[in-house]
Amino acid sequence: MMKIFFSAVLISIQMLCGAQDVDIQVNAESKPDNSVSFSYSSKEPGHHYIYLEFSNLSNTSGRDFGGSVNGLTGNLFSLRPLDKEKGISYSYKYYFCRGDIRAKPDSSFAYLLPVSRSKSISAQRLSYIGDYTGHSAPKGWAAYALMLAEGDTIYASRKGVVVSVEDDHTTSNVSSYSFNRSVNSVVVEHEDGTYAKYSGFKEGEIFIKVGQSIIPRQPLGIIGNYNEQGAQLRFSIFYLEDFDKLERIGVYGYINPNFKTKEGVVQLSSEQKYTPAYNEEDITKEFSRRELKSYLKSKGK
Repeated sequence: MMKIFFSAVLISIQMLCGAQDVDIQVNAESKPDNSVSFSYSSKEPGHHYIYLEFSNLSNTSGRDFGGSVNGLTGNLFSLRPLDKEKGISYSYKYYFCRGDIRAKPDSSFAYLLPVSRSKSISAQRLSYIGDYTGHSAPKGWAAYALMLAEGDTIYASRKGVVVSVEDDHTTSNVSSYSFNRSVNSVVVEHEDGTYAKYSGFKEGEIFIKVGQSIIPRQPLGIIGNYNEQGAQLRFSIFYLEDFDKLERIGVYGYINPNFKTKEGVVQLSSEQKYTPAYNEEDITKEFSRRELKSYLKSKGK
């Protein structure tokens, strides 16, 4: 039987964007000087792009707003009245998506293989499911299935902050195809504005939480069966490239990551097996001075 490898990233990208739901709230406050101040609050850490679309604006020269924010709360901008004796009339809708549109992804960064140091793995590059549904692939499309054994531990490939955890799906092995939209996953935001998505965890076996800072080689969770083909970790690196104001959605690009392995610093191929390789410098290279001091102290150094 021919095995077709798909990826659920198309659906995942759509879920990264929203409009006026509970993840991010935008609030407007009228001031005594008749200006209007806009702020936001978020239930999720990390960067977001927020777009406000105005209608029925009067007594102001303000216009639609788009900008990147970071953190759980913050100020956005203010509308100033043309006639300071009168208030501003306005109505608006807002849209948002995860990511920093100002990000400068480091495509040369060498990630660590997210598996046990003693384990050799094979990888399968995934096809883009949009190719079969009439959607164009994102810029630089790349995603992989790493072939593992059920119960293997998954480790962080790079330092970052956990911005999303999905851990309420029961693993299944009933499908002969490897497309599965209901899968437990972790998304980590990195220093350069990229994100790593790790998918395929066993239900209830993710070790980290949203908002937690993690370091390379920190255990993230336990892999479960992805489908009848067995346990697979689905892995991809993506970033927010742009915001489409016409469609009101984020536009995401992908990076084909380099991995440090015993075979060298490579991009994965289905023709070869790979074994993790790393040293302490690989773990600490993105640490701040304070983080490095704390890490070395924890190691008794």
